[in-house]
Amino acid sequence: MKRVMGKYSNWIILALDGAVVLFSWWLAFQLRFDFNLPAGELENMLGTVFVVLVLRLTAFNYFGLYRGLYRYASLADLTSILKAVVYSQVALTGLILFLRHAHFPRSVLVIDPVMTLFLVGFVRFAIRATRDWRYSRVNQEQLPRALIYGAGDLGESVLRDLQRAKKQAFNVVGFLDDDHAKWNHQIHGLPILGGKNLLPGILEDQKIDQVIVAVNHSRGPIIKGLMALCAGGCRGVQFKTVPTLEEHLSQKSGGYSIRKIELSDLLPRKKFSWIWPRLRGSSPARRCWLPARAAL
Repeated sequence: MKRVMGKYSNWIILALDGAVVLFSWWLAFQLRFDFNLPAGELENMLGTVFVVLVLRLTAFNYFGLYRGLYRYASLADLTSILKAVVYSQVALTGLILFLRHAHFPRSVLVIDPVMTLFLVGFVRFAIRATRDWRYSRVNQEQLPRALIYGAGDLGESVLRDLQRAKKQAFNVVGFLDDDHAKWNHQIHGLPILGGKNLLPGILEDQKIDQVIVAVNHSRGPIIKGLMALCAGGCRGVQFKTVPTLEEHLSQKSGGYSIRKIELSDLLPRKKFSWIWPRLRGSSPARRCWLPARAAL
């Protein structure tokens, strides 16, 4: 069944969009006349519905609404829907006013695009919401409780990967970050609990099993500082880390691999480039990370 749905998913979405366009057109007329549609306006509605359907679906296809993966619907998809609705509405308004002149209710041409934008967007994001809901049904109480240090781009990416994983490995309870402006805010529904000075108390209160360090800079001093805070008798907690954003992109692999702290993570590192000797022609420049002492 899942394979069949995947094969015909675009046709299913096309049919849903067609139904949404028709419903929006009907609803615009009903709202305009307080659900008491006169006979003359019924003729206006039925006489233009085919034009509305063709223009809307053509615009949706032109702006790529049927080339995306709906379970990953995002702001970019909403922007494409907005463009498709606006452009099709300009053509629709001009065509209807040319054909119907003064005998067509102008307010319908305002209500309909708003309803279409809302309902078409709702279909896309409902698909994404059902996917996230299916993954959230995993019983997380039996998983190790984790805390992410670093409420920035890297920490958000790590949390998103963990939440979308088909086989979840951690029950993330929140974030720590030393930026006071982020405290008492949330990322994907999880709170930013405070700074690293609160770590010992949070470990005990939240029964944390693992701390995932997700920072792109000054990783060595940060990790050593966090470990020092737990050296005074904190409950047994494992510290782990992930590749930085630049390291992750250079690896060309999907997802962030959470690993144990290594010696190289505790040393400050410098980035530099060099050119490999030419062997059988030219070679591109190579870039790597080395511990600071090794780079001297």
